[in-house]
Amino acid sequence: MLAAYLNQAMCCLKLNDFCATRDHCHKALEMDPKNEKGLFRMGQALLGIHEPEEAKKHFEAILQFDSNNKAAANQVVICNAKIREQREKDKKLYSSIFNNFFFQAEDGIRDIGVTG
Repeated sequence: MLAAYLNQAMCCLKLNDFCATRDHCHKALEMDPKNEKGLFRMGQALLGIHEPEEAKKHFEAILQFDSNNKAAANQVVICNAKIREQREKDKKLYSSIFNNFFFQAEDGIRDIGVTG
């Protein structure tokens, strides 16, 4: 059954069906939580659905068992880059939201109850 779940996960991964991949990996990891293929494919699926922080945890779990796994180490680097990229996007988004809010309040468009 473990091999079947891992094969299904690989097929779904190749079809870019990341949610199905995650589900199959979850079933495989329930059977063997330390399975490197299951952890790796789960990490790839999580990257595919834009969850790099969760993906990183799975790749790091592989490195705990096998510190020489270069593929997992490379994926950790990719996860770190995606996390950094997302934080920069969030920073810009929230900065512009707060700046707009501040200028609207300053212009008297919005009464926020703050005197200045």
